[in-house]
Amino acid sequence: MNVNVLKRILAAINRTNNLVDITNVHAENLPDCDILTYSFPCQDLSVAGFWHHNTGGIDRDAHNRSSLLWQIERLLTEYAESDKDLPDFLLMENVSAILSPKHIGNFNEWCGFLEYLGYVNQIYTLNSRDFGIPQNRERTYMLSVRAITQKQKEKINNFFAENNLENRTSAKLKPIKHYLRLDYTDERYRKEAIESTPHFTESRRKIFNHNPILAVDDKAFDDACARTVTTKQDRNPNSGIIEYKKNPLVPWNTHYRNLTPRECFLLMGFNESSFDALIENNINIRKDTQFLPVSKLGKLAGNSIVVPVLEEIFKQVVELNEMI
Repeated sequence: MNVNVLKRILAAINRTNNLVDITNVHAENLPDCDILTYSFPCQDLSVAGFWHHNTGGIDRDAHNRSSLLWQIERLLTEYAESDKDLPDFLLMENVSAILSPKHIGNFNEWCGFLEYLGYVNQIYTLNSRDFGIPQNRERTYMLSVRAITQKQKEKINNFFAENNLENRTSAKLKPIKHYLRLDYTDERYRKEAIESTPHFTESRRKIFNHNPILAVDDKAFDDACARTVTTKQDRNPNSGIIEYKKNPLVPWNTHYRNLTPRECFLLMGFNESSFDALIENNINIRKDTQFLPVSKLGKLAGNSIVVPVLEEIFKQVVELNEMI
């Protein structure tokens, strides 16, 4: 990686106030804020983690990736001990396995700590399908609202009782054709589709046989719904595939392609102009090698949060802020 690229990365870190490593961050390093959002790696929580013997979950003594949750406990403790104003709102997002019998004890310990600081916790398990996005993605969120008085606590509890997002009327599912880019006369879409077409091997035959077909050539199925967009599409299982029948784009795989990073971002609720801006600013770190290759773009999408879900939660933050 050349010096100019490293300078650009450093400039981006400084411009966005990226503190890089939470284990080296202290409350005094953080600005006063109304809302603090946090998450932590899910590898030690998810079912897939058991395949790699990641069994520590969020146990504070596990010293694994998911146990970084307790760094938030350390930061909030520093807030309280230094008389720094605690954020009015906290928002957590992670995989729903955090509520499983294996992890619920540790999670309840975390909730109890927040209650000790004066927060009222509302836990939601929400699926992006219910917010109009044709992706079957379930995630758990916790919105914590700080109450100074008992009256505020009662008002907050009443608000959540009356406005529980798990009980909302599901939004009409939008056809997946609005999220897939199947017009290969557009050079952008054609190039991205080719980049997302792997060489057909015996292991990829399993991907072809075992994953939902979302479209055939340039025709999407009206009732199709993608599986969860994960950090990698060239895997089994994946989010779904586009089958080639009449018009394969490449000779090395005439059966299917994976979802492109653009399609993954759209299925996460991002608009296309945002993705185009990302591509336009995707710098070359060496000849023919970009800072964000296809695999990393897909990882960014898989690690993000579905935008319409987040919007509904933030609407509640605005309402609660006005109320209390």
